[in-house]
Amino acid sequence: MKWLYYFINFSVKTTKEAKLLPKGYEIAQDQFLIQKAIPKNDLVASKNKVKSKYNKKNNTYLVSGKGFSYIFNSENLGLNSIIYSNKEMLLAPIELNFWRALTDNDYGAFKPEKDIDFFKWREAAATRSLVSFSKEKSSNTFVYVFEHPTIEASNKITYIVNNDGSLTVESELTPKNASQLKYMPRYGMTLVLAKEFDNVNYYGKGPFENYIDRNTASKIGLYEAKVADFYVPYIRPQENGNRTDVRNVSFLNNNKEGVKITTKNTIEFSAHYNSMKDFDGGNTKSQTHTSDVTPQDFVFITVDYRQMGVGGDNSWSKEGLAHKQYQINPENCSYIFTISFVDFQ
Repeated sequence: MKWLYYFINFSVKTTKEAKLLPKGYEIAQDQFLIQKAIPKNDLVASKNKVKSKYNKKNNTYLVSGKGFSYIFNSENLGLNSIIYSNKEMLLAPIELNFWRALTDNDYGAFKPEKDIDFFKWREAAATRSLVSFSKEKSSNTFVYVFEHPTIEASNKITYIVNNDGSLTVESELTPKNASQLKYMPRYGMTLVLAKEFDNVNYYGKGPFENYIDRNTASKIGLYEAKVADFYVPYIRPQENGNRTDVRNVSFLNNNKEGVKITTKNTIEFSAHYNSMKDFDGGNTKSQTHTSDVTPQDFVFITVDYRQMGVGGDNSWSKEGLAHKQYQINPENCSYIFTISFVDFQ
């Protein structure tokens, strides 16, 4: 995608030293969008040939082209393998995710014995059955429809293997009765890469963690960071490190090789050396601390349509949750992103 966004940044700084503030200290800032981009689709430019082969014995499809291959089957969310330049990129199955590691505000608002419907979100994505699986004859497009009985909803996931080796992923939730689905924590997917891909470049709001109701102080820009920089060591482990209004993000090794995720709209993402479960205190707040979080040898990535805001008007009731405009409407849960590969030789 080619993005032609234009922003103007304003910064107000002190012109001389004061008793409490040094000269040049920023006391106010803001950012204004001057021109919104019209994304261009560059995928049609590739003339590479992509082949598809069906293995009836294993009920799998192998889709391959110059330097890449994908394997699709009826297990997990359908995408079984991504190989690029003879290297397996997907170290764990891609997963759908409706949950987040509960924040202190979440614990104040929800009680397991009273808010049963809220805690159904924890396992709702994983509790599913495959309703249909099809491949379009004229293209390398695979469509999966899953039923999620816990929340009485279906979710359609479409994978499109493009001629340049990239993969477009579409996900759409269709609830039977959206009005009964309240306080959805998140709608997104998780991916797991090797630890070597720990150099993160992204175009979105930063440079520090931000959420949909906590991002006014964050400026849209081009940022570089290590995966370790995304971890925010709240003394009690919980949700942390999110970024909003993201147009693209890359995860590179020291040779500048890796994975790039782009979208026509915006996504949210985070990256850690730990899975979400390592930060989750359970349905009732566990008394864990930062010392209980041990980094793993993987990069765990969340790619989200949206995560519910963190709230904070108070920390002991539902009145302290994110305001309605910062919550998730399950009827709107639909997004598209493309996974491509960077500078592999």
